[in-house]
Amino acid sequence: MTINNSLLSQILLLELFLFASIPDLAVSSALEVAPRELFKQAGLLGPTFGSQKCVFVLATGRSGSTALMDALNQIPNYLIRGEHWSAFWNLYSAYLRLKEVKFGPGQELFEWPKHANDGASEIKQAYERHAPITRLPLFSEIMDDRIMLATRMYYSVLYGHYGEGTVSGFKEIRYVCGTYFGHRATCTENFHAFTRFLRGLCGEVKMIFNTRYTPSLEQNAKLFYMDNTTVGRTANTFQDELVQTHALFDEYTKNNPDHAFRVYLRDMYDPKRNWTLAQNLLQFLGEKQNIPIRFNRMPGWQPGR
Repeated sequence: MTINNSLLSQILLLELFLFASIPDLAVSSALEVAPRELFKQAGLLGPTFGSQKCVFVLATGRSGSTALMDALNQIPNYLIRGEHWSAFWNLYSAYLRLKEVKFGPGQELFEWPKHANDGASEIKQAYERHAPITRLPLFSEIMDDRIMLATRMYYSVLYGHYGEGTVSGFKEIRYVCGTYFGHRATCTENFHAFTRFLRGLCGEVKMIFNTRYTPSLEQNAKLFYMDNTTVGRTANTFQDELVQTHALFDEYTKNNPDHAFRVYLRDMYDPKRNWTLAQNLLQFLGEKQNIPIRFNRMPGWQPGR
């Protein structure tokens, strides 16, 4: 297996930081630099660290997301992956939990932002001052920038493996109301929080929201059948949550035209619309509009699927 030099250097620099945090190791004086300063010198902090451009497709099932992924992958330097069975929800949950730790019992004693440039010995001294007199069940000096760094590293190692010249991303049908986003008000809250999280993974993020043209039960009968065998929602609940998903996708795209784009299954396969859709999609992505992309290149589902 080969790994590009840029990514390899990032991994080595991350290991460098880890070694610098272990006082028993015989390391060079360069490794004694405070963690945050080491990150800054290595270019590992700040909004541009990690994969530079990413495209994420959030879709409802049976709405053409695989064909849309294939159309994106017809752009020469794009490598958009398929579904990951909602694995990034676990990463998002870990990201949230780690950020919440700083509000745990005893954490207010440390005023961690003031220790941002401290090394391991200073952190240990702070711990030793309080440990004999106070219980510290959630002791942790890990602040938000390091959590975001680790999250970006996770994404970059898996999806940004081939370097800055490749636009990476994925498509997923499970980030919708009624499943991972929850129900009603919870769905709205989780949708906006999760899209903010995704936008933090790369330097530039483009979001594409893909559904059928309407959330009617008639248009989404195949999705309802598939959903009924797994989630088991009633027809009314299924449609209510599909309506909410469509509304969230529509509103977000309307309010964020610089990084959000809407794609309907109907337009992908309509000869009167798909050429215009392809042109608008390429323009949205900042790519040359003479790149030939087709939405019907990949074989569709077999009859009955």
